[in-house]
Amino acid sequence: MARTKPSIPQIASIREADETLAEIARLAREINAIESTMNDAIDNAKAAARDAAAPLQLRIKTLGDALGAYATYHKADLFAKAKTISTNHGAYGFRKTTSLKPLAKLTWQSVMEKIQAAGRDGLLRVKTDINKEALRELPEPDMEALGVRLVSTDEFWYEIAQDQVEDVAGV
Repeated sequence: MARTKPSIPQIASIREADETLAEIARLAREINAIESTMNDAIDNAKAAARDAAAPLQLRIKTLGDALGAYATYHKADLFAKAKTISTNHGAYGFRKTTSLKPLAKLTWQSVMEKIQAAGRDGLLRVKTDINKEALRELPEPDMEALGVRLVSTDEFWYEIAQDQVEDVAGV
């Protein structure tokens, strides 16, 4: 199948360029209105789903709590040989879990300070990222030694003056 080149409207004057920007601004406002309507519909659907699901989630929590109370009360009998009981509709049981918590009267911040004071930096996570703004300030030989280079391009851009377009359009 042969490729076809897309047809691009021809602009012949500054006046036509200004009219083109006015049309782009009008179309952008229409898109914003469509997206606003869509977001309202999505928000309404989420609220309706949240309202419809709330009693179901409350019932699940109540039933789960009841199942937990039953299992805890009968723990010695039910879980003497196994930690899990499988039924036709699922399984329940007890599992050993561990979590880290600071000692009494300590916070995670104080724990971090103790780790740093002990020189145990391997126990800390540090996020490392490239400072591109600082890299831009380096001389070119230094940039190349680090494996980067500045690439300049002449890119077309346009900006819609919304307030002015709205005044001209009488909106």
